[in-house]
Amino acid sequence: MKKINVAIIGLGVGEKHLIAYNKSKYLNKVSIIDFNKKKMKKIKKKNKDVFLLKREIDIYNDPKINLVSVASYDHFHYSQVIKSLKKKKNVFVEKPICTDEKQLKNIEKLVKKNRVHIESNFVLKTISLFNSLKQKIKRNKKKIYFIEADYLWGRYKKLLQWRKNSKNFSLILGGAIHMIDLVCWLLDDYPLEVSAYGNNIALNKTKFKKNSFHVIILRFKNNLYSKITVNSNSNTNHFHELKVHSKDFTFYHSPIGTHTFNKKNGKNNIFGKYPDKENRNKIIHDFVEKISKTNYKFNKHLFNVMKICFSAKKSVKNKSKVKILYDRD
Repeated sequence: MKKINVAIIGLGVGEKHLIAYNKSKYLNKVSIIDFNKKKMKKIKKKNKDVFLLKREIDIYNDPKINLVSVASYDHFHYSQVIKSLKKKKNVFVEKPICTDEKQLKNIEKLVKKNRVHIESNFVLKTISLFNSLKQKIKRNKKKIYFIEADYLWGRYKKLLQWRKNSKNFSLILGGAIHMIDLVCWLLDDYPLEVSAYGNNIALNKTKFKKNSFHVIILRFKNNLYSKITVNSNSNTNHFHELKVHSKDFTFYHSPIGTHTFNKKNGKNNIFGKYPDKENRNKIIHDFVEKISKTNYKFNKHLFNVMKICFSAKKSVKNKSKVKILYDRD
């Protein structure tokens, strides 16, 4: 077992990374850096043991740092991930790990070449409610025929900040990706093709000129379908709405309640917490433990989810159905 030295880039959501790392028994040292020096000093006051970095390049040049946690703006991710991988450092990165297919291929090549671990912050898999649902789906997988997964973001004002000026920002990569990850994880499978659409009706009188809403249709083998939406202007609270339809049961998780239904017993509750925020550190804890204790294993799921997202973006742009291409290995 080796101890982990981590460097965190970006102290917005990166501060949550810091909280998670501080609770890991495999952690040795944490270094932090942010454009905002006042924020760095403020965090230092609350975390006496963290080390403040003056330059980002010091992360890549320090051989003792074996994990880089990227929590910067989306358009910085690729550069910071690539620099880390070239130095054979493991990477935990906020979604998306990059913003186009060429970047993804470059990252995939380096990850395989240098045999390093990479993970993204797909926190929905840590929620106990969805873990309970996964077990139910596993028992009834052949009977599932339709899943609806709606990312009710309800935080449109965030689109009017740095995102409105980011050339490659997309709500598919910034929001729908969570529900795509969740559906593929629940089914333990990946779709064959995608049709996707978008509009900006909700924010057409603002400075945000990209699509503020998307609907994505995924077709799996045996003609199982999933409809995924990302809604920046939802009038609900931030919520991950999910509906699963099978021959034997229907699962509803919405802002007004969570239930399962079947013909024999009617409506029943399903066990598990939501939003279960106290359990979301688990994804970082598990990743650090993996680096510390296990041999390298390529994270095929992460790259498949990214490929689905890029195919969905292509479908919106070309206004056509797109076949999703995965690596065979």
